[in-house]
Amino acid sequence: MNGQPSVIYGAGISENQKEEVKLSFKGSGSLDGSDGEIHTETEGLTTAKSIVKITTVTFPK
Repeated sequence: MNGQPSVIYGAGISENQKEEVKLSFKGSGSLDGSDGEIHTETEGLTTAKSIVKITTVTFPK
């Protein structure tokens, strides 16, 4: 186990999306990634929540 859970971002995106979408912080994965869940209790995350300031998805025109 490496002790570094994944940090998960997400957004609702439709198949006909044309506008840029900002992803928001959703939680983290388990320490070893074994349960496949998104854990919303993130008190143990420190710098991981502040490294990324903004994440967006853009679509071709």
